[in-house]
Amino acid sequence: MNPQSLTRSRRVRVVSGERGTAALETVALLPLIIVAGLLVLQGGIALWTVVEADTAVRSAARAASLSDSPVDAARDAAKNSLPGLLARDMADPAVAPLADPDGVRVTLTVGIPGWSSLGLGPVTRHADMPTIR
Repeated sequence: MNPQSLTRSRRVRVVSGERGTAALETVALLPLIIVAGLLVLQGGIALWTVVEADTAVRSAARAASLSDSPVDAARDAAKNSLPGLLARDMADPAVAPLADPDGVRVTLTVGIPGWSSLGLGPVTRHADMPTIR
């Protein structure tokens, strides 16, 4: 028997004993990969909510500063500015007058949609707008 053929046959036996280990490792890590992906998705939804709430509060403040009934105008403008999923979780905006300069301050709170129990509370944003009449 040739020594080279002996080492080659041993090598084949060692490699053949490890068949399926990559698949097993993938199956073992798959739940962790899925959870990590879902957490990244939830973080993206939270950031999207912050951006949309910021846009909505500016629209609400602009509408409140131009209207004779600022609370109704702010609520309608905020609801129209937010996508349906976020508008559903929106609290009524708080409208307060500003003393100097003459204007309004609108505070808007929007819930973050999601499935995770990360303790992500609602997003609250403020916008000040001078009264233009």
